[in-house]
Amino acid sequence: LQHLAIPQLMSKHFFIPDYQRGYRWEEKQVYQLLEDLWKYFKEGVNGFYCLQPIVAKQCTQETIDKYCLPDLSGIPPYDSDDELSPKGPRNDVWYEIIDGQQRITTIRVLLAFYNTVHTSNPCALYELRYATRPEFKDVFDNIIITLAQHRVSLNQGFPFHNIDVEYVKSCAELVIKWFSDDTQVESNKFNQIGTFLSNFYNDAKQGVNVEIIWYETKEGTDARD
Repeated sequence: LQHLAIPQLMSKHFFIPDYQRGYRWEEKQVYQLLEDLWKYFKEGVNGFYCLQPIVAKQCTQETIDKYCLPDLSGIPPYDSDDELSPKGPRNDVWYEIIDGQQRITTIRVLLAFYNTVHTSNPCALYELRYATRPEFKDVFDNIIITLAQHRVSLNQGFPFHNIDVEYVKSCAELVIKWFSDDTQVESNKFNQIGTFLSNFYNDAKQGVNVEIIWYETKEGTDARD
């Protein structure tokens, strides 16, 4: 059990097994998260805002092979991350999400906003793969965020339009709406979206930041149980 700042999630990748329901956060959940974060950041108190736990289990090689989960590091295998490699440590560890899919997916949407705002210094992004909806992995790259027009759309060339895709697109639309609607919190918050997202992505050394409770189950644990 440990706390991880948002940047620390980027060294992990997440697999959503078939016993999980799809992404279903609606306005109530998205707005509650944004309002809690806004209040915390505005208080300006050093420390971190703590999200609820993510419960995960490292994927077995059998799961990786069965669902064709890729090696995302581009680095040939070596014995351990303690060894020196000209390209740095491997980044191809996959985790099965037992609890926390809704939070992991919403964080991924907020990171898409971060990269839209911070185009000169975008953050790395973790992968999300789904046992029952393999095409869903591409939805995040096909969300078009147009901040100047306060608008979100889905790439017209993206061929998949199922209920899960619509909920993720809706989440992005709700983020835009929340920042654009001055009646929600206070005026001019859209002009502070860059600062908000920077605080969200800060690491643990930067005073104000966001962290999750990371609980990794033991090897051999039956995730369904």
